[in-house]
Amino acid sequence: MLELFKRHSEINSSEKQNEMKPIPKISFVIIGRNEAKHLAACIESIMQVNYPAAQKEILFVDNDSTDGSLAVAARFPIKTIALKVQPATPGLARNAGLQAASGEYIHFDDGDMTVEAEWLNHALPVFEDERVASVVGRLQEINPQKTCYNRFFDIGWKTAPLGEIENPGGGGMFRTAILRELGGYDATLFGAEEIDLGYRFQHRGFKTIRIPALMVRHDMDMKSLGHFWRRGVRDGYYEMEMITRYFKWALPLPQEYVLKMNLQTILFLALLTVLGLKPSPALGALAVALPAFFFLKKVRYFYRETGDRKACWLAAFFNYLNTFPITYGQLRYLRVNIMRC
Repeated sequence: MLELFKRHSEINSSEKQNEMKPIPKISFVIIGRNEAKHLAACIESIMQVNYPAAQKEILFVDNDSTDGSLAVAARFPIKTIALKVQPATPGLARNAGLQAASGEYIHFDDGDMTVEAEWLNHALPVFEDERVASVVGRLQEINPQKTCYNRFFDIGWKTAPLGEIENPGGGGMFRTAILRELGGYDATLFGAEEIDLGYRFQHRGFKTIRIPALMVRHDMDMKSLGHFWRRGVRDGYYEMEMITRYFKWALPLPQEYVLKMNLQTILFLALLTVLGLKPSPALGALAVALPAFFFLKKVRYFYRETGDRKACWLAAFFNYLNTFPITYGQLRYLRVNIMRC
């Protein structure tokens, strides 16, 4: 009986401590350039997040818009920062929000996103581990069926790995103090700024965690092959900068390097080159069998992750189609920097 009383007292004491624990302030920083058509929905979703209103702060950082985004933001009781600096990089806008934020934690959103109402209740407990610097969740496209490109990226969000990951892609939530300590984002980058930040977190022993909870809904609104190509070229260009910045050019090459260099594409192009110089039935058969094998392997992966027969074929096709603009972007980076040297 005495033991039950002691246990009950300990439980009550623990509950009181939890009740007395101060509720941390969260700063939501929205960045955007010409996001007037999405911005109101983004702000309203944050206002509806299930969290004490007094402990939520909303800031909008306008990255030199020309479409009336600032007028939309002015309709809401939020802080607004208007940047008139070029080049208008994502890192520049996020750093401006980071400097102005007063919350213990900071959550970054793009203007074409809406935040899920229960997101903070899922994310905050993960920060009980003091080595966690960033927490991200699932993204979901608002209109995945609108175009095949939207559908592809939606599948990519759904199948992204969980647990400890390399970088906080897609925005997410951060410890403000750690982000400031590391100097925020690299404001010179038009892409891969989140990859860069992830490597700096790892270098300092901090972790980025992705949890299965839905974090935001996103409007990719990708309508053309040209848009798809330009995005891939940009990603490849800045991913190559990350490779040259963080990896040593020595054998054996690290796995990340091999993956980012699209080894399958390089092998296939090398095989085609050899086949062109010295045609043979065996090499011809291998040139067909090799991409077919890797393609079917990717189809199997997406089917295992989604259970959707149609989606797995679409995702595998665009996954490999995307290697071409990415590889072009990587080669473009090397050409530009070799000429610079």
